[in-house]
Amino acid sequence: MNVLDALTVRYFIVQAREAVFKFEWLMQVYLIIPQIAPYKGYNLAHSLGGEYYWQRLYEFCSELVEAEFSGTDLQVNPADEVRLDDWGVYLLG
Repeated sequence: MNVLDALTVRYFIVQAREAVFKFEWLMQVYLIIPQIAPYKGYNLAHSLGGEYYWQRLYEFCSELVEAEFSGTDLQVNPADEVRLDDWGVYLLG
């Protein structure tokens, strides 16, 4: 699964965290250290300019997650479903 899918259409918190972790590992290790397979010989930071690369990568990664869930219960109470449906109809007009 790619990062875009994991953070949008197929979002699930565990998969999203794993996808972001793998992306950061790719960008911070595999494409930076030329001796590590499977990207042996690559040093993307050097090619793009070290300071620029690390600054842009940090900015990009910090923007991947726009919001965080701060609740404690992911379940919807069946009694609230009607109110949620009504609210959705109101919002969608």
